[in-house]
Amino acid sequence: DAALPAAIKQHPAYWILLGTIAQQHEQTPTAIRCYWEALKLDPTRQQATYQLSQLLRASGDAASADTLLERSRLLERYFTAVSAGWSGTDMAAVRQAAELAEKLGLIWEAYGWSQLMLDHQPRTAWAQTLVQRLQSRLPDLPLERTIVSANPALTLDFGSYPLPEWSSSQEPRPETTRSAAETPFRLTPLRGPSAPQFTYFNGAPRDRQTRRMYEFNGGGVAVLDYDLDG
Repeated sequence: DAALPAAIKQHPAYWILLGTIAQQHEQTPTAIRCYWEALKLDPTRQQATYQLSQLLRASGDAASADTLLERSRLLERYFTAVSAGWSGTDMAAVRQAAELAEKLGLIWEAYGWSQLMLDHQPRTAWAQTLVQRLQSRLPDLPLERTIVSANPALTLDFGSYPLPEWSSSQEPRPETTRSAAETPFRLTPLRGPSAPQFTYFNGAPRDRQTRRMYEFNGGGVAVLDYDLDG
């Protein structure tokens, strides 16, 4: 951590990674602190929101857990609607995206989705109403994705929870690192009965069978013996 630039702590992914590691080591208070730090920076991180809700529920804070779980569900619905509506052809998804964006405090995005609808169907009543309601707010809005009042992490205080403090004994041993560098990389094809049996199915709805670049070759699994224990 000391070798990292100080600015990295302004990136939510940094805190999410630390939270994941702490969670894997069953360091619940540390994981809660890390996910909270991530969501203060970016409350649209759905997985971090969900993980924090589960950790808080296990810790007995049901009220905070319920609030975050509901936001996690709204975020999941929003991203699904965005995926369906971005092309501008699924008008129901565009409306859902606009309404969920406003509910989540994503005012700029709610305005954008409403304008997208009006670009395609100028007489759409709900879009006209939403644009009129949001227009007066835009001049005073900062150029931030989520308005401050809609970030539930800012209503919580886990500042007293511990930050990660992992000792050097938990880091890879120097001799292990050298051994890994000297070990030749090889791939071993598996055939016959020992080969994994796998059939890939694309999970996209049948009425929207679009293919992204990373989906062309289907799925797969990679296994890496990082600590060289065989």
